Amino acid sequence: MKKFILIIALFALLPFADAAQKIVTVNIEKLFNSYYKTPQVENIIKKQAEVYQNYLNKKLASVRDIDKKFRVELDKAQNVTLSAADRAAAAKNAEKYSSEIRVIRTEMEAYSNEKRKEMANMSLKKRAELMQEISDCVRKTAIGLGADFVFDISGKTTHQIPAIIYAAPSTDITNQVLQILNKGNVPEKRN
Repeated sequence: MKKFILIIALFALLPFADAAQKIVTVNIEKLFNSYYKTPQVENIIKKQAEVYQNYLNKKLASVRDIDKKFRVELDKAQNVTLSAADRAAAAKNAEKYSSEIRVIRTEMEAYSNEKRKEMANMSLKKRAELMQEISDCVRKTAIGLGADFVFDISGKTTHQIPAIIYAAPSTDITNQVLQILNKGNVPEKRN
């Protein structure tokens, strides 16, 4: 019975034995880093982050200004040479400034958290869009070359070793794909 199953398995695999599989490799990390659109997207993300940071800087300057007023009023509230009524008024003003500072800091923290999440989502979305473009180009190039499989040689396993231990240099289509991706464009220097 075991021989019968083995013979059937051999006959089932026979058609695949004659068909040589064409395998190509690509370095996705190099493609991503050398794609002309990558620094453009990074610059957009950086500029957006600067807009958010400028807003926070203005709010922080506002807090510093109010803090100076708070300290002046606090000093007045503790100055025994002033009348009790003046010290009470100064203490009331100091409390008002302290309250304003707490409100602004709470707003800044909420704004910062919200914008940090937005930036992370924007970055992931833009990176996914670039990776989709790169993957589509790799796929089309591989199909044009009659490849059956494409392996990414830049990936690492959980043990931080390459997933592909060796691939003949002749299988690498990275530069070919890169020429197609960057056709007519010069990649910018990344910061």
